[in-house]
Amino acid sequence: MRESALMRPLIVLSCALSLLVPILAWWDLPVPGRIGLAIAFVLLVPGAPLAIILIRRSGAVLWAFIPALSLSLVMLLTVAQVTTGTWSAPVAATILGLGNVACTAFAWNRTPPLRITRPVLRRPGHRRIVSVVALFIAVALWWAATTSVDLDAAGAAGLVTVLPWTYWLALILAVSVAVFAITSKPAPDGVMAAIGVAVLAVMVTTFVGIADGGSPVGTAYVHVGFVEWISQTGTLREAMDARFSWPGFFTAASAVTGWAGLADATPFVVFFPVLAVLLSMAPVYVIGMAVFRDRAVAWTGVLLFVLGSWVQQDYFAPQAVAFPLMLTVIAVLLWQTSETGIPAGTARGWRRFLEPMRRTPARLPGYSACRALMLEAALVVIASAIVISHQLTPVSLIVVLLLLSLLGATRSRTLWFGVSVVFAAWFAFGATDWWTGHLSVLIDGFGRLAEAVGAGVVERVSGDPVYQVMQAARIGWSALFAIAGFVGWSVTRGGRLPMPVTAALVVAPMSLVLGQPYGGEVVLRVYLYALPILAVLAAGGIAPLIRARSALSRVALTLIMVLAAAGVTTARGVNVAFERTPVDVLEVARAVLWETPTGSTIRPLATEGALRVARISDLHHPPSVDGDGTAFERLLQQAPDVVFLTTMRERYEQITRGARPGWYENVATLLEASGQYQVTHRTEHVIVLERKPGPGEDE
Repeated sequence: MRESALMRPLIVLSCALSLLVPILAWWDLPVPGRIGLAIAFVLLVPGAPLAIILIRRSGAVLWAFIPALSLSLVMLLTVAQVTTGTWSAPVAATILGLGNVACTAFAWNRTPPLRITRPVLRRPGHRRIVSVVALFIAVALWWAATTSVDLDAAGAAGLVTVLPWTYWLALILAVSVAVFAITSKPAPDGVMAAIGVAVLAVMVTTFVGIADGGSPVGTAYVHVGFVEWISQTGTLREAMDARFSWPGFFTAASAVTGWAGLADATPFVVFFPVLAVLLSMAPVYVIGMAVFRDRAVAWTGVLLFVLGSWVQQDYFAPQAVAFPLMLTVIAVLLWQTSETGIPAGTARGWRRFLEPMRRTPARLPGYSACRALMLEAALVVIASAIVISHQLTPVSLIVVLLLLSLLGATRSRTLWFGVSVVFAAWFAFGATDWWTGHLSVLIDGFGRLAEAVGAGVVERVSGDPVYQVMQAARIGWSALFAIAGFVGWSVTRGGRLPMPVTAALVVAPMSLVLGQPYGGEVVLRVYLYALPILAVLAAGGIAPLIRARSALSRVALTLIMVLAAAGVTTARGVNVAFERTPVDVLEVARAVLWETPTGSTIRPLATEGALRVARISDLHHPPSVDGDGTAFERLLQQAPDVVFLTTMRERYEQITRGARPGWYENVATLLEASGQYQVTHRTEHVIVLERKPGPGEDE
């Protein structure tokens, strides 16, 4: 295979990174492109040689396994450093680099030799030339849209009402390139399909961030603050935030920040969503191939996955990494099963329902018992990284593994038990800071299905009438993918895998709703975790259209995907009026954090992510005040040292609670008129007021 020729250069690249990045980390050298080197390091070292040793073949399964294994080892190592009081980003890079070099010789001997031949210059195909030109035009149009869009004009209907025509034309061009690559004759053009889908992912996930100069989800900056704390102290901040009980993502991000020579993780937040989506593409493709054994259908599944992911859980957050790691574990297991097949049953009557629990697929061809065990151990490593990084994802993974075991669809029959032991051990000993204070919440939350659905669905459809319609459209968009997946499952009878196996991949995430101490957001996670298999099954449902490869079928498929692209753009952008973080908001927030003395109170520190980008333990939210007075009167009673007013929060109050326009400007005027506050910062999106010292207080 031509892809095999990339394996040894990949090993060489990982070795070069193993030597270069630790040197840069130790001496903190200002080398151009250091951020890119750090990102490449965390995605390839030491996963490249290890994955080649374990997989020993090229293809999507290898490209899924390499970054997953590398990221997992970085998470586990850095968490071990923090918990043992030995934190050091350069030391972590050195250990990983040495491990990579140690594995190189074994990996090198297991790859085909790199044959140096005289290069033969070939003219690129006409289709590829046209596709590349179309993508360049699409990117140029998209970039023009980011510079011309007026996000401040977005209202209750969200982003869709303010997008310029250049965005829509760019979207159509990118979709067309992806579709024509997928339906190329005689076989799909995998390279152009991957590039086309990746460009679409960039357009959909980063548009608001590029246009604004900041993360479209303010919580990303809270996580930047967590990363800064670890970088500065080498410890976890206890008794402050439950997320520190699952620190894998934060410790890894802190290490990468140090390797990149950055002051904090802020430069990552705008482009992080597309990285999270790209990490998921290879596992989804592997799942598609396991289910249908058709490259065109598998690529269509990847495309539908990107165009169905509207829930914005791909921002700079633990779940954005835990999710592709979970997909990788599932993809590797399904790949193994699809390669060996599931033994046919011979039982009759009621015994046939018990037979799957007693059957075990064969080992992969060419795999010894030792190598198969090593591969399973690597999956445990990835699952362990998920366990120490996120609360919900490991639960969904354990249920998937259990169902696959009960259905006889995996050789790793006890993998679910091993991951459960790791989960229980971490919960008992690693997350004590959380459960010792929230055990009653955890116990009371189990089984409250109606409450979870109400918080995740019913309560979201409230506020401004237009906003209610848009929220209902989001729910409808999710339901449409669920219906399309069900139709595809029914029509294809689950593809090459037994119908119960593919159904289990959809049913497993629903178990999260039963154990519900996570709020209504759990419903969004259920949809996200089920989306990969729903997208693959939906692609299977339109397989005849994909395989036809006629001009009419291509036009029809392009139209479907353009509508899907419009749908995901609309759904992702519903909350853009109040969830975004314009660059001036972040700049003023940093100025406030720099100026405000330790121990001061800021309103609203708890809900304004930009105010927690640094100094996470130095400043506080003022205590709540009960009473029958107006919101302004209660604010005066709270007497915060700093009041931070943004137009985004004002839009939130208008859209969800019916507040009048200019409400925050009026609050600022009243605070000044009270004589207790003075304006210290005023920009297009922010007004900051500082409390004047009272009698007897220091200036």
